[in-house]
Amino acid sequence: MQPVRLASHLFAAIRARAEFVAFASATSIQALGALIAGVACYRWLEPSDIGVWAILQSYQVWVDLLKLGIPSGLTRQIAYHLGRGDSATASETVSTAEGATLATLGIGTVVFAFIALPMAARGTNWKWGIGAAAIAWAASTYAAYIQATCRSTSDFRSLSRVLVIDAAVGFALLALVPALGFVGFCLRSAVQPMLLVVALHTIKPFSNRAHIRLAQLTELLKIGLPLFGGGYLLQLAGNAERLMLSWYDIPASVVGLFSPAQSVQSAMLLLPSTVLAYAYPKLSFQHARSESISKLWRKSLLASGVSIGFCVCLGIPLWFLIPTLVPTLFPKFGASVLSMQLALVAAAFLAIRPATALLPVLKAWWAYYLWVLVLVASKFSLCFVLIPRLEPLLAVSLANVAACAITFFAILIGSYYACKGAAVRMPDEGGFKSKASQDHR
Repeated sequence: MQPVRLASHLFAAIRARAEFVAFASATSIQALGALIAGVACYRWLEPSDIGVWAILQSYQVWVDLLKLGIPSGLTRQIAYHLGRGDSATASETVSTAEGATLATLGIGTVVFAFIALPMAARGTNWKWGIGAAAIAWAASTYAAYIQATCRSTSDFRSLSRVLVIDAAVGFALLALVPALGFVGFCLRSAVQPMLLVVALHTIKPFSNRAHIRLAQLTELLKIGLPLFGGGYLLQLAGNAERLMLSWYDIPASVVGLFSPAQSVQSAMLLLPSTVLAYAYPKLSFQHARSESISKLWRKSLLASGVSIGFCVCLGIPLWFLIPTLVPTLFPKFGASVLSMQLALVAAAFLAIRPATALLPVLKAWWAYYLWVLVLVASKFSLCFVLIPRLEPLLAVSLANVAACAITFFAILIGSYYACKGAAVRMPDEGGFKSKASQDHR
């Protein structure tokens, strides 16, 4: 019976790995498809159109505060309660999360309307944009709740299919943009997330009636808020340039001209983000196996080195190709060339992010929040200083590069001292042999 049991465990492990690879691939296809579709729109839309949408998206950052980490807390709590065999509490948690999500949608719609509706007087495009942005935010928020309830292997298999279909639908709806211009873009931006919600409802693992229980809500907030904080600050940093340009009342066309630079930076950071997602569970496992802190530190640096090397090797030829490709493929965005080149430099600095994978493993939250706060503060402060003194597009582009460079050193220094402190508490065999660690011994 032993060989049979061993074979059964082996096949189960292979199936689990296959499901993970399928889900990761589907998520990557969806993200890459959205990025490619967004870039394609630069060929058909005016910079002012892109700017209107970018400004409205940046305003969604304030509405996202209302989420309070409920999806993040739900992901953990469902797994925890089901792992303990407590399906009743898991079901109550899902019902509470759905009730909280619906309440967030109602309050968020009112808040977004309060922020955005005064801009409707600026023209028809703003009216279409406000309506589409409100629908897209509500649909994506509810979709995030449903995805957080997917936990079993069959759930992830179904979710993978839905995400691939969503990417295909996004490409199909892209035909609306050249046909109808900005109106078509708004229709696509609203219809695609609504169809995603419909598709997710067909695979929804729980069919509970929404309500809110104080005990479950407290649990969700207690777990979700700390996870939500770092992610929200990163989202805020990603919208800093748009928010500051809007705060200075810079024309929407300038905001639109900066959007290709953000697309370039996002594309360049896809591999570092993948490396980060891969490194975190690996480092967690090795830390649990009592591998020395110095070895984990070197592995995290190696992961960062691979990411930085990729960005540098890809960025150098792109630096010289962009001045030729952009005026040819996207003639309306010729003025974006320098900002796109500078985004390549910013991405190379921020590619050090895999080094941060070790910080949650060591529970060095001070170092994790340090680099995130440095990125947010430097972006906003540099934009505040440079926009009145330089041409606005150049100002935010330089602010982005400088902020990412400062963050590079914040990550390097913060992760070093976090590992050094962990080595003092849990002395390892090599590296970080400071006087404090020797005294500890």
